[in-house]
Amino acid sequence: MCLFAACSTIPKTPARLYSLDNAKLIHVKLFYFGRGYGKASATLPGGATLSGHYAVASGGQPPGRRAAVMADLDTVARRGEFSRVYGYNRSIDSRPVGYAILSDGAGLTLTMILYSVDTTREYGTGVARDNRGRWYRIHIGDLEKD
Repeated sequence: MCLFAACSTIPKTPARLYSLDNAKLIHVKLFYFGRGYGKASATLPGGATLSGHYAVASGGQPPGRRAAVMADLDTVARRGEFSRVYGYNRSIDSRPVGYAILSDGAGLTLTMILYSVDTTREYGTGVARDNRGRWYRIHIGDLEKD
C-alpha cells in the first residue's frame, strides 16, 4: 500500500513502432496521452533511450495551442512521404492528427506522425521516420490479451 504522493503513478500510454526495414521494435511511452500533449520516451532495441514531446491536434490543448499544433503538423508531414508510407496516395487529402519528436541527444531524431487517434485517446496509428531514413508503422495502445 502506498501512503505518500510520490508513490502515485503517472498515466502512460504504450506505443510500438514496427520497423519497415527489419524486424526491430521500438517501445514508446506517451505520458498523459489522454490530455492530448505531453512528454514521450522511447527505448531502442539496443537499450538506448530517446525523449521528447508529442501533441494531438483535436481537443485537450491549452488555449490557443490547437492552431500551433496544426501548423507544426503541416510543416513536419510535408517534409517527407509520411502519408504515402501510411497508405494514402496523392489523390487522398490525408490530414495528420498528431505528432511526436524524440531525440537521444547524440544525433538520432525520430519524428512520429499520427493519422488516427480514437476519441478516448486510448488507441491510434501512424508512421514514423528517423533522421537516418528508417521508416516505422505506429500502433498506440495496449495489445488485446487472449
